[in-house]
Amino acid sequence: GFLFGGVMLENDLEIIFKKNLIFLSNLKYTIFDNFDELYIPPVDTYPNQVRSDIKQYLNNFQNRLVIGRAEINFFKSLNQSHFFRFSAGIFEDMFGGIGVDYLFNPQGSIFSAGFESYKVKKRSYKMGFNFQDYENTLSRASIQVIEPYTDIYLRLSYGEYLATDVGYTFEIGRRFDNGVEFTGFFTRTDVSKNDFGEGSFDKGIRFKIPISLFSFGRKPGLSSFEWRPLTKDPGSLLIKSIDIYLLKNQF
Repeated sequence: GFLFGGVMLENDLEIIFKKNLIFLSNLKYTIFDNFDELYIPPVDTYPNQVRSDIKQYLNNFQNRLVIGRAEINFFKSLNQSHFFRFSAGIFEDMFGGIGVDYLFNPQGSIFSAGFESYKVKKRSYKMGFNFQDYENTLSRASIQVIEPYTDIYLRLSYGEYLATDVGYTFEIGRRFDNGVEFTGFFTRTDVSKNDFGEGSFDKGIRFKIPISLFSFGRKPGLSSFEWRPLTKDPGSLLIKSIDIYLLKNQF
């Protein structure tokens, strides 16, 4: 097939119990899709299958209410330099668990450093509240610098990925005053070029654009998009609802 897609109704819910205690959820229902035509199974590649079986998740979208996210987030800051985010629940379509993000960024500094540790488990293909047997605990460290005149940021992170491979991801991006963000990234891990296959390493681009179609005079929402040439297991990271680096930069 050349093109597979769908039209969905989505509900993004945010409940603010306190200014630092927030519940986020995402529900979606497919009006139309042709994902049932995705029938060729993925090839199992080293080291573990965490993303290449995405077709089996898409096969279960039709005529069902799907839980895309249901997580609780607790935020804490110390001395305007140390920032924490504690999370638990269903993080995305394919994984759920518990985790913590830490960011050290003194006020006014262009340099920052962070650490994250997550214990995650792979969700069932039905995307309800059940999970498969695969689980992993991954920890990563990162550093970032922001060029103050152009707001271009460089970020380098190192550690373990969802599939248990280890390596680094380099990102370069820019956030504009109107909220638009553009980022390019690439990842190299201890998976060899032969095992990784076509492309030899992971890379892609992502951007966020303010969309005012349904804002009704309020501040426009952000439409996010990420593109990578191939869906591979090595170099796969958890899809987070909140990036603590970008959240700190924004405020």
